[in-house]
Amino acid sequence: MSISLNMDNTLSNNINSIENIGLQELCFEDFENNNHFGFGRKRISVNIHGTVTELYTFRAFGYCDEKFNKYIGIRRYYDQHDICKLMKFNPRQTVTEHIMSLVKIYDTEHNSKNSLNIRTI
Repeated sequence: MSISLNMDNTLSNNINSIENIGLQELCFEDFENNNHFGFGRKRISVNIHGTVTELYTFRAFGYCDEKFNKYIGIRRYYDQHDICKLMKFNPRQTVTEHIMSLVKIYDTEHNSKNSLNIRTI
C-alpha cells in the first residue's frame, strides 16, 4: 500500500485533519483493542522533493513496544544495509511531521557522509 503525503498542504500540520487521522489509523490500527505489539502491517511510501528520499526507497510505519508505547518509524531500503529509525509518537504532532523529522535525520547523515573534508595548507 502506498500513501502519498501532501507536503505543500496546510492540512499536513493539522492534527484533526482527515489526512492525519487516516495516517494514524493506518499506522496503529493493528494495535487497537488487543495485546499486539511490534511493527504494523501497513507502510507509507515516502518521497519528498529535495531530500534523501529521492535517492533511496523509504517506507514509514507504525510500531508499538511491549509497554504499548506508540512510535512512528521510517526505514531506508538500501542493499543489505536497511536502516530503521523510530520516534516516539506525539499526539500533538501530525504523522507527517514525525516523518519529516525522521527524514531530516537521514538527510543529515547522508550529507555528512558525502561531504568532502578538504584541508588547505
